[in-house]
Amino acid sequence: MGFWDKVKSAATSAKCLTGWHAGDYTPIAGKPECNVEKTCPDCNKYVTATKHKFNDWQYINSIHSHRCDSFRSCIHCDIQETKRLHNFEERGKDSNCRVIEKCNHCHEEKLGRTTHNWAQIMGHELKVQGKRKCRDCGAVES
Repeated sequence: MGFWDKVKSAATSAKCLTGWHAGDYTPIAGKPECNVEKTCPDCNKYVTATKHKFNDWQYINSIHSHRCDSFRSCIHCDIQETKRLHNFEERGKDSNCRVIEKCNHCHEEKLGRTTHNWAQIMGHELKVQGKRKCRDCGAVES
């Protein structure tokens, strides 16, 4: 066994020890297709996993849930995932230049990042050199 063969063997062993097994997954017979298995050709370990394939997110549309509560289902088994799925768009800025975002679906509002409209301060406006002033809210930054 040459030097590079030993290096390759050590790398393969390290890969398997960290859970990075080679081989292709195949569906487990008698179970939904999201249950898969493989045998690593490098270390001969039998590995199983669950790999769901989900459809698109859909709004729940129930009087008992928030308007933006959404779900998606695995196309092979009965498992579902849920989350609140807002569609926020910018609707202007507040008096401190924080972006106001509003959800198109449920109308919830939130404050986003601060975006100033900077202008250089001239010597005749203030006796401060190298500073900027926001045209919208008046904040001063050096």
